[in-house]
Amino acid sequence: MDVSATTIEIAKHYLELGISTEKTYVGSMSSLNGNPQINWALLEDWEPALFNL
Repeated sequence: MDVSATTIEIAKHYLELGISTEKTYVGSMSSLNGNPQINWALLEDWEPALFNL
């Protein structure tokens, strides 16, 4: 199953829920030697005004 979302979609979703980006993690998944690898990062480096949310 392929699941993806843009930063704008993620930001809009959490703003609608009233959850700040300081508490929101996003993950990216890749493969390392055939094994799944997930990297997590805080979603705090964006400005909602830039996305007109």
